[in-house]
Amino acid sequence: MKESELGLLFEKFICSNHDLEYQFDIFLEEVESIQGIPDYIGARIKDIQQCNSFFNTFSNENWMGISKILSCLSYKRGYTVNYILRKTGFNESQLEKMLSQLINKNILQKDDKNKYFIQKKIVIPQLSIVSFELKIDNWKRALFQAIRYKTFSDYSYIVMPIEKKNILEKNIEIFIANNVGIALYDEKLNIMRIMYRAKKNQRKSKMHSSYMSGKILFESKLEKHVSSSVKIR
Repeated sequence: MKESELGLLFEKFICSNHDLEYQFDIFLEEVESIQGIPDYIGARIKDIQQCNSFFNTFSNENWMGISKILSCLSYKRGYTVNYILRKTGFNESQLEKMLSQLINKNILQKDDKNKYFIQKKIVIPQLSIVSFELKIDNWKRALFQAIRYKTFSDYSYIVMPIEKKNILEKNIEIFIANNVGIALYDEKLNIMRIMYRAKKNQRKSKMHSSYMSGKILFESKLEKHVSSSVKIR
């Protein structure tokens, strides 16, 4: 079996199975993150209308910069331009342009001390994200990539054929230590078996997860694999 074949089988299984534990509002292939490109992303949204309303005010092209700014600001405490420059790495002209845009869209506010903070009425939506890295043979490479996806994922999994069960069982302690789940696909029975269930990741990067939340929503408008009833174990 080739990785492309495993991908097609995995996608078909996910999109046709409605009796599994995790339910996704969006299921996409190869969404580029700052830390690589997961083979598949599943996302759950608490309030789809709220998400669409917020992200429709931005474009895909400038969202990475905007997400960097929002991730280093808060609702209660104001921050100076110099602080934001240090945190984001932008030059002054770039930052000034984006800050003006966010103020004009009533996302940010500036006080009389020229400090910026997020408007109290604004809710910045976050998606619950599950990432999947598929591999036929190289479990070490799959694990490495899945660990990187934890910067933005609530859960991160590798997916391999059922034939790799023995080698993965021998090395399962490494997956447990890194909190990366293992899913095994059985082609003959067309079922997915969870060898190790990942626990919810408590160490996500605020900036990475904000960026990916927007990226997934932008991509979902163009991608055909979107469903309100897709589920996975």
